[in-house]
Amino acid sequence: VIELGCFRPSPGERRPLTVKLFFTLFLLLPGVAGLYWFGIRHPLTESYSGRLFTLSERLMSESRALFDYMGALLLPRGQALGIYTDDFAISRGLLDPPTTLLAIVGLGILFIAACWSRRHMPLFFTGIGLYFGGHVVESTVFPLQIYFEHRNYLPSFGFFLAVVTLIGYLLERAATPTETDQRTRRLVASGALLLVLALATATAVRSYGWSSMAAIAEQGAFQHPESMRAQIDYANSLQIQGRIQETSAVFEHMKTMRDPAARHVGLINTVTLQCMAYRKVESSAVRDMTSISGAKLQLAEMLAFENLGNYLHTNDCDGLGKMELANIIVATVDAAPQPQGLTQIW
Repeated sequence: VIELGCFRPSPGERRPLTVKLFFTLFLLLPGVAGLYWFGIRHPLTESYSGRLFTLSERLMSESRALFDYMGALLLPRGQALGIYTDDFAISRGLLDPPTTLLAIVGLGILFIAACWSRRHMPLFFTGIGLYFGGHVVESTVFPLQIYFEHRNYLPSFGFFLAVVTLIGYLLERAATPTETDQRTRRLVASGALLLVLALATATAVRSYGWSSMAAIAEQGAFQHPESMRAQIDYANSLQIQGRIQETSAVFEHMKTMRDPAARHVGLINTVTLQCMAYRKVESSAVRDMTSISGAKLQLAEMLAFENLGNYLHTNDCDGLGKMELANIIVATVDAAPQPQGLTQIW
């Protein structure tokens, strides 16, 4: 991207052969090898059996994520920042939600605008190219979870470069040469002051919310009611404080969440909580836990079963023995419609 944007050959000249050879050896050929490996030898579609979304759904969702990242950079706000982003909605179609199609069209327009500006605004092209290129490195087609704020760290450099370049270009076009210097200074000073105030406010709010793990979890659970990770961390924090009834209420909430993995974890953790808090478990809770059988299993269910198994390994629980839990796990795994080679299955 930097080569195309900032090191264009002078008029009448061509790029040196060594430069072309470098990009052929270290970009084109590895790219072809990657396409062969992940397209033919080890198709990416197979690796999606461990996710609750498909490759096409992930790519459609990623278009919305890219715009959300840009929005968080331009206007930092509490709910868009932080470690609990597993509640980011999956795009099940171009119009589900409708912003999916808008995001795809918007990214296309942004890409075309960047290519069009390469000659007369090369740093805008470079910035947008680095933003897209950074996210190509961070995610794209691989079956990772959809949204993580830290994926935006490197690409944000390109985005800010593009924004500053565009602002400078527009300021130059809007003013006459005699007005440019004074007006530019006033606008830049005002914009910089507003930006510093916005970032300072966002930093202060985040610092207060991150004063302890308990505060992080409580704030995360409040801001992200559909985040399984936030609810689990909040429940763990409550349980450590001995607030058993409130912990149970969190697990009851998880049973109603739209993420099936969250519902499953809520069922398993209800059994674990009853064993830990009361040394006995209700038969209805065990029966509800067995209802997971037949569903796709994620790492979340594996960890929840592991936590319950570790407890029963060294403790007794009236209503659920070691062998009974083992049989439940075996039956659940055998009924899962997934390849036996998946980590959470074996």
